Amino acid sequence: NYARATWGPGDRVAIARATQSGTSLGVAAPANGVLKDFPGVPANWAQWSPDGTRVAASGIHEGGWMAIIDFESGAITRVERPLYNPRWSASGEFVSGQLLSGEVLVYRVDGSIHMRLNGVCAMLGSPWIGDEIVTWGFGEDVRVAMDGGVRPYAPAANPGPVSTFLPG
Repeated sequence: NYARATWGPGDRVAIARATQSGTSLGVAAPANGVLKDFPGVPANWAQWSPDGTRVAASGIHEGGWMAIIDFESGAITRVERPLYNPRWSASGEFVSGQLLSGEVLVYRVDGSIHMRLNGVCAMLGSPWIGDEIVTWGFGEDVRVAMDGGVRPYAPAANPGPVSTFLPG
């Protein structure tokens, strides 16, 4: 078995659990002294909404899907796509995920599709800056607002150490 923990606001954590064979055991979410278990939901990734009321969990296996879980009510909204790296917008109104092809799919919290666009490698994910999603790595780097507005994006330079490999 394996588990991945994702911290949310306050004392909230989402724990995605699966067997070594890839069978999902679901997501467990302890918060404010309450433990809720959501068996059978996808368990590759899980992330809390900014306000800590919902969890987006996704599975990337054949037949995978994304769950938008309302922590308080226990309601699960099913999105029938195997999405990598579910991520929430700052407002919590949108959640995105990526297909392995790099295409970014943005959903409203009710599970309806809002936008499709090209992004980056699905393993890395496209980050949110406020309620704009960044796509980079395929030509022009841009920030895309949820009303469809697009503006240039220049990632900050990496100020950290850089490794250089020399011949031999």
